[in-house]
Amino acid sequence: MPTKALDLFEEMNIEPNQAILAVLFSACSRVANDRAMKIGRKLLNQIPK
Repeated sequence: MPTKALDLFEEMNIEPNQAILAVLFSACSRVANDRAMKIGRKLLNQIPK
């Protein structure tokens, strides 16, 4: 299921809100492969400082 969440996020190409970020970070931590790490880093870089 976490992999499906990452797949859908990449297909939808949307700007994530706080709820979506929480789901995606959870999915990245559960999948824990190179692709998930890349997505997680990309999301972290998009968060305003």
